[in-house]
Amino acid sequence: MKKILVTVFVILFFLAILGLILFSALRPKNAPTPVANVQFPTGTSYSQVMQTSHSQSPTEFITAFYTWYLAQATKDPAFPETDSRSTLLSPWLTQDFITNWDTIADETDGNPVLQSQELPTQWENNIQAKVVTQSAASTTLLVSLGNPAIEVVAHLVQVSGEWKLSRVDLPPQ
Repeated sequence: MKKILVTVFVILFFLAILGLILFSALRPKNAPTPVANVQFPTGTSYSQVMQTSHSQSPTEFITAFYTWYLAQATKDPAFPETDSRSTLLSPWLTQDFITNWDTIADETDGNPVLQSQELPTQWENNIQAKVVTQSAASTTLLVSLGNPAIEVVAHLVQVSGEWKLSRVDLPPQ
Protein backbone atom coordinates (compact mmCIF):
# COMPACT_ATOMS: atom_id res chain seq x y z
CA MET A 1 0.00 0.00 0.00
CA LYS A 2 2.82 2.39 0.91
CA LYS A 3 4.51 1.62 -2.43
CA ILE A 4 1.32 2.53 -4.32
CA LEU A 5 1.00 5.85 -2.47
CA VAL A 6 4.61 6.73 -3.22
CA THR A 7 4.11 5.80 -6.88
CA VAL A 8 0.93 7.93 -7.09
CA PHE A 9 2.72 10.84 -5.41
CA VAL A 10 5.66 10.63 -7.85
CA ILE A 11 3.29 10.49 -10.84
CA LEU A 12 1.33 13.51 -9.58
CA PHE A 13 4.55 15.39 -8.92
CA PHE A 14 5.79 14.78 -12.48
CA LEU A 15 2.39 15.74 -13.94
CA ALA A 16 2.50 19.01 -11.99
CA ILE A 17 6.01 19.74 -13.31
CA LEU A 18 4.89 18.89 -16.86
CA GLY A 19 1.87 21.20 -16.46
CA LEU A 20 4.12 24.10 -15.39
CA ILE A 21 6.42 23.52 -18.34
CA LEU A 22 3.50 23.45 -20.78
CA PHE A 23 1.90 26.52 -19.19
CA SER A 24 5.09 28.55 -19.53
CA ALA A 25 5.60 27.35 -23.11
CA LEU A 26 2.06 28.38 -24.10
CA ARG A 27 2.18 31.75 -22.36
CA PRO A 28 2.34 34.66 -24.86
CA LYS A 29 5.87 35.91 -25.39
CA ASN A 30 4.77 39.57 -25.63
CA ALA A 31 2.48 39.68 -22.63
CA PRO A 32 1.39 43.29 -22.16
CA THR A 33 2.64 45.57 -19.46
CA PRO A 34 -0.17 46.66 -17.15
CA VAL A 35 -2.07 49.66 -18.49
CA ALA A 36 -1.17 51.78 -15.47
CA ASN A 37 2.49 51.80 -16.60
CA VAL A 38 1.57 52.37 -20.27
CA GLN A 39 4.79 50.93 -21.67
CA PHE A 40 3.66 48.58 -24.45
CA PRO A 41 6.01 46.67 -26.73
CA THR A 42 5.70 47.79 -30.35
CA GLY A 43 4.00 44.54 -31.39
CA THR A 44 1.36 44.62 -28.67
CA SER A 45 -2.13 44.18 -30.07
CA TYR A 46 -5.15 46.22 -29.13
CA SER A 47 -6.79 43.28 -27.37
CA GLN A 48 -3.72 42.79 -25.18
CA VAL A 49 -3.62 46.48 -24.29
CA MET A 50 -7.32 46.72 -23.56
CA GLN A 51 -7.67 43.71 -21.26
CA THR A 52 -8.33 46.15 -18.45
CA SER A 53 -10.21 48.74 -20.52
CA HIS A 54 -13.30 48.72 -18.33
CA SER A 55 -11.34 50.19 -15.44
CA GLN A 56 -9.38 52.74 -17.47
CA SER A 57 -9.65 56.40 -16.73
CA PRO A 58 -9.82 58.78 -19.72
CA THR A 59 -6.18 59.73 -19.07
CA GLU A 60 -5.07 56.08 -19.08
CA PHE A 61 -7.10 55.42 -22.24
CA ILE A 62 -5.68 58.34 -24.22
CA THR A 63 -2.13 57.60 -23.07
CA ALA A 64 -2.54 53.94 -24.06
CA PHE A 65 -4.00 54.98 -27.42
CA TYR A 66 -1.18 57.36 -28.34
CA THR A 67 1.45 54.87 -27.11
CA TRP A 68 -0.08 52.19 -29.36
CA TYR A 69 -0.73 54.55 -32.28
CA LEU A 70 2.75 56.08 -32.36
CA ALA A 71 4.39 52.66 -32.02
CA GLN A 72 2.38 51.48 -35.03
CA ALA A 73 2.99 54.69 -37.00
CA THR A 74 6.76 54.44 -36.60
CA LYS A 75 6.93 50.85 -37.88
CA ASP A 76 8.22 50.10 -41.35
CA PRO A 77 5.85 49.85 -43.09
CA ALA A 78 3.48 51.99 -41.05
CA PHE A 79 -0.27 51.54 -41.07
CA PRO A 80 -1.74 49.74 -44.06
CA GLU A 81 -3.90 51.59 -46.55
CA THR A 82 -7.50 52.62 -45.89
CA ASP A 83 -9.00 49.14 -46.31
CA SER A 84 -7.65 48.15 -42.87
CA ARG A 85 -8.12 51.49 -41.12
CA SER A 86 -11.53 50.65 -39.67
CA THR A 87 -10.33 47.31 -38.30
CA LEU A 88 -7.23 48.83 -36.72
CA LEU A 89 -8.79 51.97 -35.30
CA SER A 90 -12.34 50.90 -34.39
CA PRO A 91 -11.33 49.79 -30.88
CA TRP A 92 -9.98 53.29 -30.23
CA LEU A 93 -12.00 55.76 -32.34
CA THR A 94 -15.70 56.39 -32.84
CA GLN A 95 -17.12 55.15 -36.14
CA ASP A 96 -17.86 58.75 -37.16
CA PHE A 97 -14.20 59.71 -36.65
CA ILE A 98 -13.04 56.75 -38.75
CA THR A 99 -15.60 57.46 -41.49
CA ASN A 100 -14.48 61.09 -41.73
CA TRP A 101 -10.73 60.36 -41.46
CA ASP A 102 -9.86 61.36 -45.04
CA THR A 103 -12.04 64.48 -44.92
CA ILE A 104 -10.43 65.57 -41.64
CA ALA A 105 -6.95 64.88 -43.06
CA ASP A 106 -7.74 67.04 -46.11
CA GLU A 107 -9.23 69.86 -44.04
CA THR A 108 -6.39 69.97 -41.52
CA ASP A 109 -3.63 69.04 -43.97
CA GLY A 110 -2.34 66.60 -41.37
CA ASN A 111 -2.88 63.40 -39.47
CA PRO A 112 -6.35 63.52 -37.84
CA VAL A 113 -5.17 62.25 -34.43
CA LEU A 114 -1.97 64.32 -34.38
CA GLN A 115 -3.18 67.48 -36.16
CA SER A 116 0.28 67.53 -37.72
CA GLN A 117 2.07 66.22 -40.79
CA GLU A 118 4.99 65.11 -38.66
CA LEU A 119 5.24 62.40 -36.03
CA PRO A 120 6.42 63.64 -32.66
CA THR A 121 10.01 62.82 -31.75
CA GLN A 122 11.13 61.19 -28.51
CA TRP A 123 7.50 60.27 -27.74
CA GLU A 124 8.19 56.95 -25.98
CA ASN A 125 8.48 58.46 -22.51
CA ASN A 126 6.89 61.80 -23.30
CA ILE A 127 3.13 61.31 -23.51
CA GLN A 128 1.18 63.32 -20.98
CA ALA A 129 -2.53 63.98 -20.68
CA LYS A 130 -4.48 66.34 -18.45
CA VAL A 131 -8.26 66.40 -18.10
CA VAL A 132 -9.73 69.76 -19.12
CA THR A 133 -13.44 68.91 -18.75
CA GLN A 134 -15.17 65.68 -17.75
CA SER A 135 -18.68 64.28 -17.41
CA ALA A 136 -19.99 60.73 -17.17
CA ALA A 137 -20.36 60.51 -20.96
CA SER A 138 -17.50 62.64 -22.29
CA THR A 139 -14.07 63.98 -21.46
CA THR A 140 -11.77 66.55 -23.03
CA LEU A 141 -8.04 66.25 -22.45
CA LEU A 142 -4.98 68.31 -23.31
CA VAL A 143 -2.41 65.83 -24.63
CA SER A 144 1.30 66.51 -24.99
CA LEU A 145 3.25 64.19 -27.33
CA GLY A 146 7.01 63.99 -27.67
CA ASN A 147 9.91 66.33 -27.07
CA PRO A 148 9.58 69.00 -28.34
CA ALA A 149 5.89 68.53 -27.66
CA ILE A 150 3.04 68.45 -30.11
CA GLU A 151 -0.09 69.45 -28.19
CA VAL A 152 -3.60 68.40 -29.12
CA VAL A 153 -7.02 68.50 -27.50
CA ALA A 154 -8.57 65.03 -27.48
CA HIS A 155 -12.32 64.57 -27.10
CA LEU A 156 -13.48 61.22 -25.70
CA VAL A 157 -17.00 59.81 -25.47
CA GLN A 158 -18.41 56.72 -23.81
CA VAL A 159 -19.55 54.07 -26.31
CA SER A 160 -21.02 50.91 -24.79
CA GLY A 161 -19.24 51.63 -21.52
CA GLU A 162 -15.79 52.21 -23.03
CA TRP A 163 -13.93 55.38 -23.95
CA LYS A 164 -13.48 56.20 -27.64
CA LEU A 165 -11.73 59.12 -29.29
CA SER A 166 -14.33 61.19 -31.17
CA ARG A 167 -12.31 64.22 -32.28
CA VAL A 168 -8.87 65.83 -32.00
CA ASP A 169 -8.29 69.58 -32.27
CA LEU A 170 -5.39 71.94 -31.91
CA PRO A 171 -5.37 73.72 -28.53
CA PRO A 172 -6.74 77.27 -28.49
CA GLN A 173 -4.10 79.93 -28.88
